Amino acid sequence: MFGMDNKLSLAALLCLLFAVANCWLLIRLAAVRRQRDAAGVTIALLQKEMALLQDQALHDHLTGLPNRALLEDRIRQALVKATREETNFLILFLDLDRFKPVNDMYGHDVGDRLLIDVGRRIRQAVREEDTVARIGGDEFVVLAFISSPPDAALMVRKIGDVLNHPFEAGGNAIHIAASIGQSVFPQDGRSLEELLWKADGAMYLHKKRTHKNNGVVSI
Repeated sequence: MFGMDNKLSLAALLCLLFAVANCWLLIRLAAVRRQRDAAGVTIALLQKEMALLQDQALHDHLTGLPNRALLEDRIRQALVKATREETNFLILFLDLDRFKPVNDMYGHDVGDRLLIDVGRRIRQAVREEDTVARIGGDEFVVLAFISSPPDAALMVRKIGDVLNHPFEAGGNAIHIAASIGQSVFPQDGRSLEELLWKADGAMYLHKKRTHKNNGVVSI
């Protein structure tokens, strides 16, 4: 009888130990899951933060348009694509005429709103797949694939038309225009540097002619 009690006590003890071990294991598993979930949240937050930082590094802080770094990357991609497919692409270099008087007369807040609106209008004048970048100050660049070089004139005209309408900024109607220079791959160059240099040079020639004719901007 005593032996039977010992066996029952041992069995009961083993069951208790098993239950305790099982509970401990469940608690540890729950803790591991919480740590894993917390780590997952941390990783997700870090990935989101990294994506945000990368986006900020590649876009203009004022207009949200691509900046010079992203523009140059897309031009390099366009060079590869156009060379492989034997197609043309266009680079337009835009500089607002007499933008400084807007800042001087109405202040930088109005000037900033004007730049945002200019970027929006240019973006609306081109196709969704085209790139519109702000590379600093009042300078914008458009990158667009075209069927043939004459298509460049059509795009320049469309952009000029949308910029000719008065801008509303700070309760003021501001009339402004842009000097535009262009280069076309491969006729005007086969490298990023050459194409940007040609478009920039053509823009300055246009601006020089505009100033010679007493300007085209009224405020």
